[in-house]
Amino acid sequence: MKRVSVSFMALCAAAALLAGCAKKSAAPALTVWCWDPSFNVYAMNEAAKIYQRDNPQVKVDVVETAWDDIQQKLTTSLSVGQTKNLPDIILNSSVGGSSWVVLANSKNPDLAMDFLNKTFAGSVELYETILPSSGAIATWIPAGNSPVYGEPNAFFGGQKIYQEIVGYSANVPRIQYGIFNYEARNNVGRDQRERGYHQGEGALRHTPVR
Repeated sequence: MKRVSVSFMALCAAAALLAGCAKKSAAPALTVWCWDPSFNVYAMNEAAKIYQRDNPQVKVDVVETAWDDIQQKLTTSLSVGQTKNLPDIILNSSVGGSSWVVLANSKNPDLAMDFLNKTFAGSVELYETILPSSGAIATWIPAGNSPVYGEPNAFFGGQKIYQEIVGYSANVPRIQYGIFNYEARNNVGRDQRERGYHQGEGALRHTPVR
C-alpha cells in the first residue's frame, strides 16, 4: 500500500510538472493587421521591438493585410458571428490619417491596450525612429518636444514643420464622435462648397460663386 501511494504521488507530481510546462509554452501573443510595408507595417514592427525589451515573452505578429481585405473580413466575420480568426488590433483608415483599434473580440484585450499605451501612446523613441525613416508623423504631444521633431525641414525653408504640427494639435478641442459623424462632416463640407467658402487666415471667409 505504501508503494502504491508513493507511485500515485509521483504520478501527480509529473502531471503538475507537465501542466506547468504547458502553461509556460503558451506565451502571450498579439496579432495585428495593417497594410503598408514601408509605413504602418514598419511602424508596428518598430513598436513591437520597443515593447519586447521589457516584455520579451510577448509575440507580436504583424500581418500585412490590404485595407479593403480588412473591411471585407471584418464584415464577413461579424455578420456570421465568427470572430475567432480576427486579429487583436487593426489599423483603421480615416480621412487624412489612421488609428490603431483594439477589437472587442481580442483574445488579449488588456495586453493589446498595454502594448499600444506603451508604444504609440507612450514612447517618444518610437516616433523618433519612424519619422526620419518613413515620414510617419503623429500628433502625440510629447513627441513634439523631441529633438527629431524639432529638426528644421529644408523643403519648408528651414521651418520646424513637424514640431509645429504637433503644437497645433495641442489646441484642438476634444470631440465626442457620434454614429452620424461622417454624415455630419459630409453635410458641412457640401454646404461650404455650395456657398463658395474657403479657409483663410484661420477663419472661414465668404467668396462669391462665379
